[in-house]
Amino acid sequence: SLMGDINNYVSEFIARNLPEDTNIDPKTLTIFINTYVYSLTLEVFNGRDIQFNEKIDGMINNIALCF
Repeated sequence: SLMGDINNYVSEFIARNLPEDTNIDPKTLTIFINTYVYSLTLEVFNGRDIQFNEKIDGMINNIALCF
């Protein structure tokens, strides 16, 4: 239930800060961001050496495609 609460809070924040003329669903965007962060966390937890800057740039580039 904690992840659901976090998704709700973050999606409300995103909804308040997105331009009104966008067709992006804040809840979908929030789930995408949380899933991406969760996958990075799992990689680190499992001892994989990841390049955070590259991963974050990849996430930003993927989000930019939504706009």
